[in-house]
Amino acid sequence: MHIRGRKWCLYPTGIFAMVFLTAALINGTRSAEAAVEQAVEAVRSESEVAVEDAPVQGGAELSDPKRVKELRKKKAKGELALEEQAYLDRANEERKQRVRNRDGSQRKAGKSGEQKGDVPAQGDVTAKPTGKDASARRKLRDAVDPAEIGPDAPYNEKIVSMLRWKKRHSTLSELELDYLTRMHLPMVESSYKSEVYGGEAVPYFIYLPPSYETVPERRFPVVYFLHGGTGSPHVGLWLSRTIDAAIKAGACPEMIIVSPQGRLLSMWADSVKNPSRRSAASVVKDLIPYIDATYRTIATREGRAIEGKSMGGFGAAHMGFKYPEIFGAVSMFAAAMHRPEFLKAKRTHIFNSTFDGDMEYASAESPWTLPETNLDKIKGRTQVRLYIGMLDSKVFMKNQDYHKMLEELGIEHEYQEVQNAGHPWEKLFSKARDKFAFYGRAFGGLDGSWGKAEKDGAHAFSSSPIK
Repeated sequence: MHIRGRKWCLYPTGIFAMVFLTAALINGTRSAEAAVEQAVEAVRSESEVAVEDAPVQGGAELSDPKRVKELRKKKAKGELALEEQAYLDRANEERKQRVRNRDGSQRKAGKSGEQKGDVPAQGDVTAKPTGKDASARRKLRDAVDPAEIGPDAPYNEKIVSMLRWKKRHSTLSELELDYLTRMHLPMVESSYKSEVYGGEAVPYFIYLPPSYETVPERRFPVVYFLHGGTGSPHVGLWLSRTIDAAIKAGACPEMIIVSPQGRLLSMWADSVKNPSRRSAASVVKDLIPYIDATYRTIATREGRAIEGKSMGGFGAAHMGFKYPEIFGAVSMFAAAMHRPEFLKAKRTHIFNSTFDGDMEYASAESPWTLPETNLDKIKGRTQVRLYIGMLDSKVFMKNQDYHKMLEELGIEHEYQEVQNAGHPWEKLFSKARDKFAFYGRAFGGLDGSWGKAEKDGAHAFSSSPIK
């Protein structure tokens, strides 16, 4: 048989597809729908990320696996009720706790075996993985070529990602650890104890400016940089390198940068009903006091800025305008400025898990409401900027509308629609005009080290463009 001059071949996948379609037709529409649901469930099971960490008392499995499977199907259809979402969140938390308990037992077993000399040495890439998933085994099995992580090796995102994973689940050789540490510079990884999360150690990355070590009596302002919906503290690495270059060029005041880990898809807001989704409270009540107590900061609102990208931009507006007594500057890049109505209709999981499915609460906590609520504490007192790429089809109109709202409220702010930039914030920041001048306006003059000459230099300096 020929079709358009080519021979018809029955590949194995074609045979399976024909068998599947024939079976669906024979068994009727209901069977086909069930098959599709099974396929959706399989895909979701592969890609689903557990929502949060939370302890499970006694290690008991409180959730019913059959009900969890049914709820996942309802969630895929967008039909999940608030109490059902809470049940599903708890099931995810239980599963994560079981994984942690299992990994802890394996680590203890590994230490015991190491004393007996019957386990691989630290850094041995043949060490057994601590997880059962194929990707975990594959990542631990992959050996890194020493030449790729030597003293002069450049940054390689694939290698860095693999080593970060390996560090969490196994052990690193001295060469691997040295490479990973160098790639994180000029930031350093650490963690703080969050009482909001029951004493959980929450990771963060921190950048200390050049004079921090050389001028021990000096204190510095702090920028808290928030990652996007599924991001991590590593998002602050690019910013810290860019700011470090600007500082050394005399175009930016010296500052500390802190990039914390927030709950995924939390909008950096707080749930009243779900104690494991309180990203803003963890930052405000735990992280900031810890940073002020641990490092030489200027511990006033004038010495703090909060900024973020995408979901982090929403979070910066949420926290910055909700707590104007804590933050003196608010900066947003490609901000996911979703209104409560959009979250309810299009981001049901976020609306239910973070805002408790409560429209009144979501509206009160929204960046669209908070500037007017605290207008007398923001207007004329807070430095604000909003950058959006003109190619950012996701949130361009929302940022444009937010800019208009700030104008109507009389809140002075810097607003840029950046040409040839989409949603990736690094390119957006790189192509924006006078981006370092914002930090001069926010922090200049706090200690007298940032004068007119430096501010003029900030306008002239430009970071290396991202092509």
